Amino acid sequence: MSTLLIDTSALHALNFVRDDNHPQAAACFKSLAGRVRPILTEWVFIETMNLTNARLGPAHAIAFGRHLKTSRAFYHLSLTDEDRRLTWEFFEQYSDKNWSYTDCSLLAVARRLKIPRIFAFDRHFNQMGLQVVP
Repeated sequence: MSTLLIDTSALHALNFVRDDNHPQAAACFKSLAGRVRPILTEWVFIETMNLTNARLGPAHAIAFGRHLKTSRAFYHLSLTDEDRRLTWEFFEQYSDKNWSYTDCSLLAVARRLKIPRIFAFDRHFNQMGLQVVP
């Protein structure tokens, strides 16, 4: 089974049916089921909880967080010390880009694990050399 990273933009689109990207996210996630295992990093989980809490409220964030924590559809990954070091390096090096700190952490993980694809709706991942799915 292959892997790909998953970004907050994709998780939010999957979770929030009124998100403009929800239909595309749901169809893509369904098509990947059983063939690809999305990697959910701890920092994407944190960012997703913060976004969900801000946009939909704490009850929705808690319910979604519980679902993510118990779902077998995702591989949960903690960042290594080297990932954290590279995250800062990328954040400094590419300060001219509109990349969040969490985005830079995804680049660090992608490089370490040699993962070329990310499930996301933020197109700036293309600037990082990652193939954006869908």
